[in-house]
Amino acid sequence: MKDTTAMRFLVVIETQKVKSYLFASPIMRETRGGSVLLDSLNRKKTKMILQGLGNVRYEEIYLGGGSGRVLFEKNHDAAKINKKG
Repeated sequence: MKDTTAMRFLVVIETQKVKSYLFASPIMRETRGGSVLLDSLNRKKTKMILQGLGNVRYEEIYLGGGSGRVLFEKNHDAAKINKKG
């Protein structure tokens, strides 16, 4: 029987001070604009960074809301995202 419990490596992405950034302005338009920027950072920019890693096997668990979780098969591949970000 083959062992399928290979170790994988979880990268946790957290954006600092999200609430203070989003709610710094009492103007709804500015708050909404901050939310759009944050969404762009998480969903688009992070995906671009992941795709730029080359031939790396990973699984996006969650990206959005100022945070993210990405699972890598190899430790050195997981470490690459720190150098890119």
